[in-house]
Amino acid sequence: MEKKLGSGAFATAYEARDNENNRQVCVKVFKEDDDDVEKSFMVELEAGKLQMTHHNVLKIFGVGRNNLIDAGNDLGERYFVVTEVCANGELFEFVTGTGGFSEEIARTIFS
Repeated sequence: MEKKLGSGAFATAYEARDNENNRQVCVKVFKEDDDDVEKSFMVELEAGKLQMTHHNVLKIFGVGRNNLIDAGNDLGERYFVVTEVCANGELFEFVTGTGGFSEEIARTIFS
């Protein structure tokens, strides 16, 4: 994992290099296990199974659970999701940073 992109209630996202496919990816590492974390992971797992292809939906390349090490620190066994990198950050942050969208602009983005 190359750099931390952000952290939320259930997980921390890192930018990483997928050497096998020669691309940058986002690895979302879920925090220590509890029921809420597992539910959040399962929602993303189910979304990935749908294999949605839409320009406003990140592609999910893989999901799993494994022993993870970050910068020499053993994180233990964690759930993770590998997606394409969203180069411009989260839409939520953009919307709140701009003070919101008009209905017309929102319709254009979400259609």
